[in-house]
Amino acid sequence: MSVFGIFKPQGLRIHNAICFCVIIFIICNQFVWGQQKGFQVNPQAIDNMDGDSVFSPNGDGVQDKLLIVLTMDGTTGEYRIIIDVHSPGGVGQPDGKFEPDDDWMVMGDFGPGPPNSAEKRIIIHEWDGRNHHSNQDATLRQLQDGTYEIQIEIDFFRNDEFNPSTPEHTVKLTSVIDTKSPQTSANLSRAQGCLVTDEEINRIVEIVNQQAKPCYDTEMERQLESPSTNGTNGGSGIDEDEEIIQQCIEVIRVEQKASVSLMQRRLRLGYTRAARIMDELEDRGLVGPSRGAEPREILFDLD
Repeated sequence: MSVFGIFKPQGLRIHNAICFCVIIFIICNQFVWGQQKGFQVNPQAIDNMDGDSVFSPNGDGVQDKLLIVLTMDGTTGEYRIIIDVHSPGGVGQPDGKFEPDDDWMVMGDFGPGPPNSAEKRIIIHEWDGRNHHSNQDATLRQLQDGTYEIQIEIDFFRNDEFNPSTPEHTVKLTSVIDTKSPQTSANLSRAQGCLVTDEEINRIVEIVNQQAKPCYDTEMERQLESPSTNGTNGGSGIDEDEEIIQQCIEVIRVEQKASVSLMQRRLRLGYTRAARIMDELEDRGLVGPSRGAEPREILFDLD
């Protein structure tokens, strides 16, 4: 029997052992590293109304709480949320350090979700703007307005020591407490509005024109183009002030209101002259009658 024949069974045993170790290594590697993905989507810190990170814990029922939302990928482990609210010992302003004993902190487990409801896949914690979580043994007080950092950590090994595996398993967010009214917001909200293009406007005008022939108000056009002759002295004696009248019309167009006092301030006119010009504008149908202390109604197109 050859030398190779003598060592063949032993060589097979070594070869099989190596293959077995490689397979075990691959399985363990997939188990350990595969479960350490952790967050399915990035954690969020949003208020309970308009979805930004600015909230107002002043008890008025508007944006009173911040929601810290974790969406996990189905693996199991522990999480810890710390909000840097003050310096060590629970006094002073935030110092950039996240101390479980001194700052706002909450911990818990995460897992694949239902049917094992004890290990949640989607985790939501509320922050009411106080210095500690209600589960912490500490005196609760409301924090001052300002910007606060939130640190979220996950650990896949449940033991006595909480230790995130990699830096990717630690996420930091920011939130703003603003109790002044009205509250600021990082997002703009449009209550109502729509986009109408020039092409759409032209099509609407064409459709309207097809319904009937235009009927122009020549009397209004005459009043706009020439001084009124309804007053005394041939147009209220104000023909020579036509340039001032046009300046008054421009002031009304810019300020979007019409009053004698406004003309006095903007054009440096005396009361008598400003009142006379305002009466002339009323005669021309450009402004409405006097309403006491309130500005007059504007009857022409400000555009």
